[in-house]
Amino acid sequence: MKKLCFLSIIAVFLFSCQNEKDKTGFPYSQWTLGTSGNNLTWQFAEGLEYNNSFIKIPEEGKWEEWYQNLLQYRDLVRNKIGKENPWLCCDFPAKGETKIHFDKFAYQLKLLHGEELEVKGFSRSQNVPFTLYFDFDLKSRGEEMSYVVRRKILATDSLLINSSEDWAPFSKKIKIPEFNTDSFAIAPIVRLEQVQSETKLFLKDVQLFAEKNPEREVLCQNIEKYLAEQAENSQLILPDELDWNHENFLMGFVFMWDHTFWSPEIGEYLVDSYCKTMEKEFGGLHSVILWHSYPNIGIDERNQFDFFDALPGG
Repeated sequence: MKKLCFLSIIAVFLFSCQNEKDKTGFPYSQWTLGTSGNNLTWQFAEGLEYNNSFIKIPEEGKWEEWYQNLLQYRDLVRNKIGKENPWLCCDFPAKGETKIHFDKFAYQLKLLHGEELEVKGFSRSQNVPFTLYFDFDLKSRGEEMSYVVRRKILATDSLLINSSEDWAPFSKKIKIPEFNTDSFAIAPIVRLEQVQSETKLFLKDVQLFAEKNPEREVLCQNIEKYLAEQAENSQLILPDELDWNHENFLMGFVFMWDHTFWSPEIGEYLVDSYCKTMEKEFGGLHSVILWHSYPNIGIDERNQFDFFDALPGG
């Protein structure tokens, strides 16, 4: 009996190893994952509240603490970009759908009905359970790199995760549903279900594993090569004539038609008074971008250089 149990354990172990060998895993990176939803952001650290575009201003009386956090965050990002992958932070409850997709390479896998995929990763939250739903997006053949999704197959499977304050692994095997392979290409989507309480959910090392074949092996090698090149390119080296950029921390922009910058009455640019206004409002700026083409560009055949010529003074 003991021998039978022992042999059974060996068989299960070998079968598990064989399954792992039969799959190709694609790296976790900002270059291989995409996100949808205003509440889902990439993060290296906690302390500042921000979305994909803006950092939230501090509460009254906490400007100095906020500023120090800002400096620490800047240094942290400079040291980690290209060396570490950030995690994903999702703020709940969320408005609208929150999704993680593999669009940047998934359509190149040429997935077929009945194939098995596996999604793995790590999660962390404040002991609040959440649900991952596994959807599929379908794009027309030839439109794989476009943003146009022609069909969706929703909730083919789900996974309830009771996460903790420590990073905990999760995994789910899913099957490719039936679809018209002559007309469509298919890609998996991970959808995060909204919870009712206010909490933060963190995810990292989210990877997609697909059945192995030579074409996918080459694709994976190309992705890893691309990620290595991106990491190397993240070490920004500026030419000597652009050294001033290292001290250019505060930049503003102004529309050329803004009457704080241009006076149609006297036909002059108000550079001195504009700079004084910026000094009063923000403590001054290191540089200013002159936005000359908005909102007119695109209404006719003129390009950005034509709009420069159209400015007073040419």
